[in-house]
Amino acid sequence: MSEPLSRLATRLAYATKQLPRRAWYSGHLYVLQQLAERARQLNGESTRSPPRSDPILDQRLNADMATLFKRDLDNILAGLYPVPDDRDGSFLTLLNRSWLFFRDLPQVTARRERNATREVVNEETCGRRPD
Repeated sequence: MSEPLSRLATRLAYATKQLPRRAWYSGHLYVLQQLAERARQLNGESTRSPPRSDPILDQRLNADMATLFKRDLDNILAGLYPVPDDRDGSFLTLLNRSWLFFRDLPQVTARRERNATREVVNEETCGRRPD
């Protein structure tokens, strides 16, 4: 394959891996925000007004993400490493991980309310995880 065509194929392969992944996890964030709002309503807590977006912060965040994706793609094109494999697994694996994530939310909330911030530190993990 010619060099320009090879680079184009690599760019397309990269985009077909990264764009769906970003959309998948953005969808998780959206659902998580909706669940949190619903939980506040059910608990009789005042609901939050929609967060005010800071356009400058949003632009910077998007620019920073674009820079990271570009750096990653440049590294791939330079041959430092290949286009990522489907490391997230099959669609069924993704669905199972999502189920586990959402199923754990009540426990996450309980840990947050107890201020249980050191539960992952034990003999095996001591010194291997940040404080």
